[in-house]
Amino acid sequence: MLSDFARETVTKYGVMYDDPNSAYFRLAKRAYVVIDTQGIVRYQEVMDDPGHVLDAEAISASSSNRPPVDGDRKRQASDHG
Repeated sequence: MLSDFARETVTKYGVMYDDPNSAYFRLAKRAYVVIDTQGIVRYQEVMDDPGHVLDAEAISASSSNRPPVDGDRKRQASDHG
């Protein structure tokens, strides 16, 4: 769970509606991101339908021992706002 009033994190992760013609303009999309203790993104899924909710256990199971998202992308804790 994240509070991001400045919209910094949603911008960095590309999970903000950015179409000015959309009723959701500048709102966060429903997204699931798992970051390990080294700051490596292990799982990321952005939902097309904000009403669709993933099961937390399924996310946990699919993200454990998984290679980093986008190869070696690493985000430091200071980058997360």
